[in-house]
Amino acid sequence: MRAPLLTLLAVAAIATSALAGKPLPRGDDHFQLGMTRPELDLQVMKRRLQTLSVGRNNLAVSSDDDAVEFERYVIVPLKQKDLLAEVLIAYRLPHTRAGFDSVRSALVATLGSPAEHLAPGEDPAGIDRETVSWTDGSVLVRLTARWTEFPDPQSDRMTVTWSDIRLRQAVLANQHAAKPKSK
Repeated sequence: MRAPLLTLLAVAAIATSALAGKPLPRGDDHFQLGMTRPELDLQVMKRRLQTLSVGRNNLAVSSDDDAVEFERYVIVPLKQKDLLAEVLIAYRLPHTRAGFDSVRSALVATLGSPAEHLAPGEDPAGIDRETVSWTDGSVLVRLTARWTEFPDPQSDRMTVTWSDIRLRQAVLANQHAAKPKSK
């Protein structure tokens, strides 16, 4: 319970401090946060990506970037239409410091200076985790890696996550509403 609360507080602090800055892009030439599910499906088809997993509210696909193992798209179903709320780009193992620094440099070129950089030992989510974040209060972009001696392929991937904060809150609300009530 404590780690999610700390994360929520950190995101709120970053969002508040970033409101005065310029708006971040809502994606790249592969996706735009807030795009509809048919628009996303068209982009995936144009890129000729292999579908790895598909559900009503999510889609996992291969990537056309050799360094990336998969891309996961989270969709929020709203009354009017289904919208893209979050994108996770998961890099192949093993990742290296040079690879992390290269992705960070590319993100800095696109997004500007990060709002926060939690080096290993500073991140409340784990002493071996490193996180670099950008936000404008509407969009949150996070580069994360775990630096472990023996990487676990299930949990130690380097990832970049793009989130529309408002739509992500709708996803969480939908998940909470779908949980069975205990008696």
